[in-house]
Amino acid sequence: MNAKNLSSLDLTTSKEKSKIHSFFEDCVKSLKEPDRKIPQILMMQEILKRGIGVHHSGVLPIIKEMVEMLFQNGLVKLLFATETFAMGVNMPARTVIFDSVRKHDGRDIRNLLPAEYIQMAGRAGRRGSDKEGTVIILCKGKVPSSLELKDMMMGKPNQLKSYNIMQRKSTFFLRTKRHDDGQT
Repeated sequence: MNAKNLSSLDLTTSKEKSKIHSFFEDCVKSLKEPDRKIPQILMMQEILKRGIGVHHSGVLPIIKEMVEMLFQNGLVKLLFATETFAMGVNMPARTVIFDSVRKHDGRDIRNLLPAEYIQMAGRAGRRGSDKEGTVIILCKGKVPSSLELKDMMMGKPNQLKSYNIMQRKSTFFLRTKRHDDGQT
């Protein structure tokens, strides 16, 4: 994990460390005593106090929520995250770094889709605070071609497809429900 490799990096003041420690302790009080010793909890406590956070689908929900709140309050200075962090929440950052422009989608490893790239890169630059944002793409392996990068950055996002097909029963139920609620 990238965050663990930064054991010498400390981005917080002693006052910020104290705030993070108090917040973390208050949050984990709701957990049973043995659960407070789960390796992920202990590791996150260690890196969060240094201003480093991690947010992805494998992180416990309580930890994700703590990371989001600490980030919003400016106490997480460096965040390693997947696009789940960027979805539907106003979480702007000064700089967004992609450690890869490829992802596993459950079946294959593929390049990010334009909408995925825009969703994450669009977090760079805090409205009202920054004149511009910075997006950095690290190339640890094969360097994507300029065409691949252009397609990802400038391509047209995929159309959303609805899989909700209205049937007569559904329409009847909705009309009946509206009538039962006193609506016309």
